Amino acid sequence: PTAGVSGTSVGTVWDLPTTSPAVATAVNGTNIHKGVLQFAHTGGSLSAQTTLYLPSDFTGNIDANIIWYSAGTSGNCKWSLATAFTACDATATDDPSFNTASTVTTAVPGTANRIQTSTITSVTATGSGANKLMHLKISRDGSDGSDTLESAVNLVGIEITIRRTI
Repeated sequence: PTAGVSGTSVGTVWDLPTTSPAVATAVNGTNIHKGVLQFAHTGGSLSAQTTLYLPSDFTGNIDANIIWYSAGTSGNCKWSLATAFTACDATATDDPSFNTASTVTTAVPGTANRIQTSTITSVTATGSGANKLMHLKISRDGSDGSDTLESAVNLVGIEITIRRTI
């Protein structure tokens, strides 16, 4: 998940940068209340970050399913997903550089607010390894020529698949 709702208050679950952040937004229906991170179609890149722990039996590739929707009914949305890794014996203030982002461009469904999934297989993961913190940064740059969706996109969540030794 990316955000949550408490009554009428919405808050992000992901970390947001000080400049050009995605915006936590409440989606309130009659029965279901949920939070999403909204990425506007702007002239710059909006982003959010989260950190996950890679287990001791982690062995390799990382895949991502990005779950999102938009009120727009035509055009393409381009997502960028970048990783950075920190060893667990590093200091808490380590600030690793992100790898080159993996990207995916997906057409919006022809129906407004229909859930869509964009898949990235083998996300760039230089520096990954077992027992490391994986920092994920997702972004949308509305000025990118491949992003032709002229409306905001709501990020519901990201499913991360990692390979493990069994």
